Amino acid sequence: YPDSMRNILGTNIAEVHGATHKRIRGSLLSLIGPTSVKDRLVPEVDEFMRSYLDNWDGKIIDLQEKTVEMSFFISLKAVVENEPNSFLESFKATFDKMAIATISLPIKFPGTNYYRGLKVSMS
Repeated sequence: YPDSMRNILGTNIAEVHGATHKRIRGSLLSLIGPTSVKDRLVPEVDEFMRSYLDNWDGKIIDLQEKTVEMSFFISLKAVVENEPNSFLESFKATFDKMAIATISLPIKFPGTNYYRGLKVSMS
C-alpha cells in the first residue's frame, strides 16, 4: 500500500495475518453471511432504497453520484444502524476527505489533500 494510505488509515484488516486475520474474517462473515443477508440485510436495503428514491420526485439528479452515495449509506447503515441522517452526512464528508487523501502524494503541508486527510484521521 502507498505510504499515504498507511499513514492515514493505519493498520487495517488487509495488513493482519494468521490467527488474528482468521478471527476478524469470521466475525465479518457472520455479519454478511447468507442467513444474515436474507433475514436482515435485504429488508433493510429495500426499505432504505424506497425511502431514498422517494426523495427524487421532481428533481434532476446525477445518477452516478447518487448511486455511489446510496451504496455508501447502505454499507454504513449496516454497521451503525440507528444513527440520524445528519450523522451519516457528516460521516460521508469525513470519509470522502480520507479517501481522497489516501491516494494523494504524501506531502504534509497545510492545504493539501494529504494534510486534510491526516487531520481527519487524528480527530
